[in-house]
Parts: sequence; structure tokens; C-alpha cells
Amino acid sequence: MTLRFTAAALLLLTCATASAHGGGLWVPAVTGLCLAQDPAYAKLPMGALHVQDEAMPRFIAQFTDEQRACLRKHKAASSRMCKALLSVDPQNPPTNAEYDKMGEQYKTEIDALLTISCEKKPK
Repeated sequence: MTLRFTAAALLLLTCATASAHGGGLWVPAVTGLCLAQDPAYAKLPMGALHVQDEAMPRFIAQFTDEQRACLRKHKAASSRMCKALLSVDPQNPPTNAEYDKMGEQYKTEIDALLTISCEKKPK
């Protein structure tokens, strides 16, 4: 099994949810990975809001159990980054400028998401 997050996959999710949630192009993609990686993030204030959007549960459902395990194993999206995105008050969400600043803060982690691979090594 190969699990690779390419720019095209991230763009697809972004197109599905960006207008509903605003922010940088990375925000909906990383939010989806956080929620797919650990369902507990759906209990955080912004996490609960995102899972109410029909696009997010569809995105999360596309991951198999094995792929979710891979995300957890590799800590694809760090707890710190997921909590920064999903702990905010939905009544007072970050501005696009604040999301841009957050994107710069987590740039290395966001870029690393494009290289996650869970290829099984041949025996």
C-alpha cells in the first residue's frame, strides 16, 4: 500500500472546503488530515464545526484503517499543529492573515505532508 499526499490531493480537498472555512490553502487539507489521523480532534471546538460540513466526513471516510494507522504512526500532522487549528473558538476564528502567519509557523510540517509514504517493503 502506498499513501502519498500530493499537491493535487490537497488541492482537491481545498476546493471542496475552502470557501466554507477560509484561510490559507493549507488549512482545510491539514484540518482533514488531523481529523483522519485522530478522531479525538473532532471534540475540539473548530474540529466539531468542521465535521458538520458534509465535505469533511467524506474526506475522512476515504482513508482505510491501514492508512489512518500510517498517519498516526508517522504523526503526519503534529498534535501542536492540529490543536492550533482546531482549538480556536468557531465564533472568533482566525483571520486569513492569522492563518497565513500560522502557515509560516508550520511551513516545514505542512511541506512534509507531501512526502509521507507508507509503502510496504517487499520481503
